[in-house]
Amino acid sequence: LDIRPPTALSRKGTDKHPSIACNGAGQIVLAWIAGMSWGSGGELRWSFFERDGSQNLRQSGRSEGVSAWSLVQVIALPSGRFVIFY
Repeated sequence: LDIRPPTALSRKGTDKHPSIACNGAGQIVLAWIAGMSWGSGGELRWSFFERDGSQNLRQSGRSEGVSAWSLVQVIALPSGRFVIFY
């Protein structure tokens, strides 16, 4: 499986706390907090990858409003679905 960083990841150093999970079907979710800096929150972002390593943009996304000092954790459930906690 050849996985490259999602194009959404910035090179500015403000993407923090990555988390990755793989389900039984070989699908992968990579989640992180973008735009976070000392004392200020950011935006939750996630990228969904198919078994062949291709990024599925329909399943990828973002959500605003992550509080300062938060972390992110993605978990694959036995059903094959993913849950992201932050």
